Amino acid sequence: MRDSFDHNVSDRINYRIVIVTLDSHNARPCERALLNMLPDFNGLQIDIFAAAEWDEDPGAFAAVREAIAQADIIVINLLFLEHHVKRLLPEIQLRRNSCDAIVGMISDAELVKQTKMGALDMLSPQSNVMSL
Repeated sequence: MRDSFDHNVSDRINYRIVIVTLDSHNARPCERALLNMLPDFNGLQIDIFAAAEWDEDPGAFAAVREAIAQADIIVINLLFLEHHVKRLLPEIQLRRNSCDAIVGMISDAELVKQTKMGALDMLSPQSNVMSL
């Protein structure tokens, strides 16, 4: 299932957020958040993809891949199953240095390590202070 919330005055999408999670439980809260953000961020689009559907629908992962390729921010949530991680990780690694942020949370360690937001880079070596 892909939930897409695109509330534009024009047909032009200015900013894309892609959320990849285990199932579509995030869809309604994200829609409410988007509606609250629209006055300040016209042209925002949020796409939510459920990894649970990749096995049942061969086209579902193709849609995820396409959305990730165009995303400005990618959020990965609740992905632990090895076959989901193996499919998603290469796509995230391809985009890691070309999108504004990637956030991996409550997921497989390899996906969480892809987190990159401004100066925070989970793949960077830890400083001496942080390693304590």
